[in-house]
Amino acid sequence: MGRLRLILILLLILFLSWGFFKLEKTKQQALKNEALLKENLAKVEKQNQELEKEINYLKNPENLVRELKSQTNYTKVGEKLIILVPSPEDTNQIDSATTSTSTSKN
Repeated sequence: MGRLRLILILLLILFLSWGFFKLEKTKQQALKNEALLKENLAKVEKQNQELEKEINYLKNPENLVRELKSQTNYTKVGEKLIILVPSPEDTNQIDSATTSTSTSKN
């Protein structure tokens, strides 16, 4: 009887230890997930603030028109759109300036 009791106690200890180990492993994974979620939440909150600022900026009709004009060919009634195209000489000068600048950085 004494041996059987000892074996049962050892099995119970082993079973409880295994359960504790699994519980601790789950806890550690939950803590890692919590940290990642907090990091993602901070990023999303920052993006939300930036979007709120942009929304408030675009609520002003003048700002909305300014953005439309800068991103599209939008014109008000009576306005004319002028598109300036650089001459080939200007383009060559810009290309050579860019090349010399990028070469000097290396």
